[in-house]
Amino acid sequence: PIIFLHGLLGNKKNNKTAAKRLSNLLNTTLIIPDLRNHGDSFHLRPHTNESMSNDITHLIQHLSTVDPKSFPKDSRFIVMGHSMGGKVAMIHALRYPDIVAGVISIDNIPYTSPSSSLKEFELFHLYLNHLIKHLTPSNAAARYTKISQIDELLAEVERRPLVRKFIVSNLYKDKVTHEIKSKIPLALINESIENLISFQLESTSIDSLPKYEHPALIIRATQSTFIGSDVDYPAIDKHYGDYQVIDMDCGHWIVSEKQKEFVELVSKWI
Repeated sequence: PIIFLHGLLGNKKNNKTAAKRLSNLLNTTLIIPDLRNHGDSFHLRPHTNESMSNDITHLIQHLSTVDPKSFPKDSRFIVMGHSMGGKVAMIHALRYPDIVAGVISIDNIPYTSPSSSLKEFELFHLYLNHLIKHLTPSNAAARYTKISQIDELLAEVERRPLVRKFIVSNLYKDKVTHEIKSKIPLALINESIENLISFQLESTSIDSLPKYEHPALIIRATQSTFIGSDVDYPAIDKHYGDYQVIDMDCGHWIVSEKQKEFVELVSKWI
């Protein structure tokens, strides 16, 4: 089975189509959860790479309890993730090598994100601060009843319609008040971004964990700054003994921008 994790401000719907195609090609089960504080999942502090790795452990335990035929207790998984989900996947592989048979990180790396990516994370802060400003009752100058109104406000800080569509997918219309509200804890995610950029654990030093010797794949988007042009191979070598870095000619949103090529690459690698 494959566990496929979404990125920051994403949800399981982002990966649904690609997961279905991979499932058909590989004749295997794909699990596409909402990570904590995202989509329909629970809201809980802290929002860290380690806490999300813990949630994956609980998910696997739950699967083996409710469906032991499909997921016996000795099941091994491939864990794959995009962006934030990629770092979570790589950390989970290091922590649980007996359970993770292979790991795939889509446009993220197992070390602190490079300075070239900081502008992208500043944009996430900008989006979140903008939503907090307009959707927090004590801050908002007005009440909004249409998601299109929030889209117009976001256009002040983000010109790309596809990016705005991605951001407003985290909003919903309250059935009672008819006001637009956030599905996700905006302030909590906003204050957690610096931790997500890092590659560390709270409970122990990540350098104390043994090297992961099962196959690992890092997919780099060449038009994205999240990994950048200079891959720190020694930093990867420190944690992973059997890995590949494969480039795709696209931006950060690999799964949607180059879905056919992405599915082909992953299915061949697996």
